[in-house]
Amino acid sequence: MTAESKIFKGQIADNFFLTTSQHKDVEYVHIRRYEKTEDGQKSFPTKKGASFTPGRWVAFFDLFTDIDDYIKRHKDGQSVYYHHHIGGGVYVTINDKYRHVDIRRFFYPSGAKMEQPTKSGICVTFDQWDILKTLIAKLHKQKPYLLGAVPCFKQPDHVNLMTVVECKECNPFSDAVDHNPLNFFSSLE
Repeated sequence: MTAESKIFKGQIADNFFLTTSQHKDVEYVHIRRYEKTEDGQKSFPTKKGASFTPGRWVAFFDLFTDIDDYIKRHKDGQSVYYHHHIGGGVYVTINDKYRHVDIRRFFYPSGAKMEQPTKSGICVTFDQWDILKTLIAKLHKQKPYLLGAVPCFKQPDHVNLMTVVECKECNPFSDAVDHNPLNFFSSLE
């Protein structure tokens, strides 16, 4: 096993880990809940979590300054709402209701005006967020090439607006939303 393919696993909390895995020569980063076998001897990943392609990982990591700022505002009692798309249907959300960073897949139901959350995702409490950032520093020290990935929206072909509009990574709900500018402006009347 090469240094690049060595699996990283760092514990955020009880049965909650930052890990990596490889599939078809692509390294994925996961923030995921684990469960133990009945005998308690082994643990295994559950569906409760978030998986990041290298590009999405960099897009997520690039938001850390903003996320830290919104966490600080929340802790200071300010009203906050942060909702940022990182790729595919995955968003990072912080709001007044909860003391956590929510990383979750969204979908666009027919007739809706805004995307809606699915059950697919993970919440990281504000206390766990600090532990996660420490583990991420260790992950990047072990696997510095992860930060060399380029998010989809920064790809050279995305200077063309139509490419962005048609890209399922950058615009996952393009089929559900009318992108015709004439229809957009007429809807404002």
